[in-house]
Amino acid sequence: DLCEWTDALNVLDHALETIIKAFPQILLIPPNDDTMPTPPTNTNSNTNTNVLAFLKKILTFTAALLNHSYNKHVYNSHSSLALLLSSGDDEVAQLALEGVAALALPPMVHRQQSPDVSPHQTPLHNSATLSSKLLLLSRGWGTSSTSLSLSACLAPPSASSPSLPDDPNTLRFDFYAEKGTAHSVVMTPEELRELGDTEKVYRHVLSNYPVPSSQRFHLLTHIRLTLSFSTLPLRTSAVRRRLIALLSLIHLNPSSPSLQGYFQAQPDLLSEICACMPPESASPPSVKTLCCRVMESCVHLREQATFA
Repeated sequence: DLCEWTDALNVLDHALETIIKAFPQILLIPPNDDTMPTPPTNTNSNTNTNVLAFLKKILTFTAALLNHSYNKHVYNSHSSLALLLSSGDDEVAQLALEGVAALALPPMVHRQQSPDVSPHQTPLHNSATLSSKLLLLSRGWGTSSTSLSLSACLAPPSASSPSLPDDPNTLRFDFYAEKGTAHSVVMTPEELRELGDTEKVYRHVLSNYPVPSSQRFHLLTHIRLTLSFSTLPLRTSAVRRRLIALLSLIHLNPSSPSLQGYFQAQPDLLSEICACMPPESASPPSVKTLCCRVMESCVHLREQATFA
């Protein structure tokens, strides 16, 4: 019962708001004001490290608490979780996504004192802004037709299995500037390795290209996806991120035309998800669990006629 955690939740809410306001450089995309430039990098690396470590503990605890609660509408820091999806730290962004998912999913039936009379609702439900972000986070490197199915990306490299295409290691991002001028960002794997991490690549692109504010979260997710392709552990983490975002989106806005278009554009996606579920699959247990939850959610919502 989250009502019994009110005092603790108030402290966590205050801590999240304080960190975001006092350390704006944690967010690569500032809140509210689209005209604001990207916050500068904090020169005090020790402070940054300590704050990020504290923030990760808050987010980890939040996701665990929400996953085991049944009256999630009591939680009030949903806006902070949504903002932290644009963090320059990949782990912070991942933990924020897990918090969003924990808030989006209905409570576990066995933890309810009585069956819900009304559908599970939180302030995040039917949020067009959050749904658009989750839709971007739900994208992958390709499909089975391009030898980039989920199971292929999760398979350990071996002499008997075909190697993955190298193209996803190159950052390609096309956009139109505010004046309608077309631009194309192309960065080779060598250039990406030289810069190192998500935040440095993102800042490099913004310093050299006029990416409009409306396209910056798209750019950020694309950079994360590209940098996650180089090794099996990174690909596994990226697949988990994709499945968590998709699971959240299905529950937050199941009747969205964008979600229906997402599946129509990838008719083999559900088959790819099913291929990761068998015991003999090379997918790790955490990915198999998420695949099962995505399929269960699709079936359940289709039975309720809220998901086409």
